[in-house]
Amino acid sequence: MEAFQYNPLPVGEGTIRILTLLPGRETDGIQCELGTRKLEAISDNKTYEALSYCWGKQEAKIEISIHEEGCSRNDTFAVRPNLHAALRVFCRKEEARKLWIDAICIDQTNVEESNVQVLLMRRVYEGCSGVLIWLGERLEDGNSEAAISLISKLK
Repeated sequence: MEAFQYNPLPVGEGTIRILTLLPGRETDGIQCELGTRKLEAISDNKTYEALSYCWGKQEAKIEISIHEEGCSRNDTFAVRPNLHAALRVFCRKEEARKLWIDAICIDQTNVEESNVQVLLMRRVYEGCSGVLIWLGERLEDGNSEAAISLISKLK
């Protein structure tokens, strides 16, 4: 497999990428499809969910399998361990899940694209069906339970 290469997004059309997390078990490798959509066409609050998470350490990377929508060739895409853990947990066993994830849906190596996409983020979050929040994997030090307890008290 080759490293994934982004196709450029159309300029000035309010186009974003949406990741389809393909079905699988938590122990399977992560399989994804990346497509593009005009933001106006998907702002029905039913099409996709947004993932909010901590990026984590930059140096460590884990490869996932990804392909462009309509293309059968799978490529590799390196993600940080915290995102990989979130994808494992949010992957459904029998149904695909459409997600907007900044680290994947925005070409982070393209400054011009990143600048344009950041300006669209409010609309991306407003147009999603919900926001998945990933704080990280559960720690055995007891702090995870304390954090969740604090969150429920802040409601």
